[in-house]
Amino acid sequence: MKRLFFGILPVVSLVGIAVVPTVASASSSICDAVAGNLVVNCGFEGGSVGTIPNNWTVNADYLAFPSFNHVTSSPVNSGNFALQIGNDDPAVGQGIPMLSQSFADTPGQTYNVSYYLQDQSTGTASGDPNAFFDAEINSTIRSSFTGVTGPGPYTKETFTFTGTGTDILTFAADTSPGEWYVDDVVVTAVPLPAAAWLLLSGLGGLGILRRRRGEF
Repeated sequence: MKRLFFGILPVVSLVGIAVVPTVASASSSICDAVAGNLVVNCGFEGGSVGTIPNNWTVNADYLAFPSFNHVTSSPVNSGNFALQIGNDDPAVGQGIPMLSQSFADTPGQTYNVSYYLQDQSTGTASGDPNAFFDAEINSTIRSSFTGVTGPGPYTKETFTFTGTGTDILTFAADTSPGEWYVDDVVVTAVPLPAAAWLLLSGLGGLGILRRRRGEF
């Protein structure tokens, strides 16, 4: 029942989002070296421990429990900082914290999303059965984890989506006890295969040839 309820929650929770002003970031994360990365402050650098990450927006449930949701200096995948996120179970009234970033992209273009995720659950051997972490595009879950056992190392998670012109990447999490940690978020366009470029070049050549023939 909880997962079904969560499916409609992003539509409600995104109302009244707090917008964080853009601040220049002196970042040292590996994601900053990725050419074409659309995510600003991809490694949650340039802020300070205990704050909201620069260039990201958050919902009311994130703001309500800053001791659970904030920039952290440990553990990190690279650089000096990472994101800590995850209220206690919604059943105890803490809601689901969400952190989002909107970016412009090319409609119809395929994009790859990758991020590093770590769970530090301190529950029983079977983990917290109510714990989950979701990565969403425009409120649609694209990457999801439940019933974690933690603690564990950072692992790289990936998924793809088709751009619409403007899209929103959101992270949402819940766990009790413990926290989720996120680092090195990357959104890049998927290059067309070489065969596709050859096909497009060929079609372009045919178009030029037809126009030239029409001149005579």
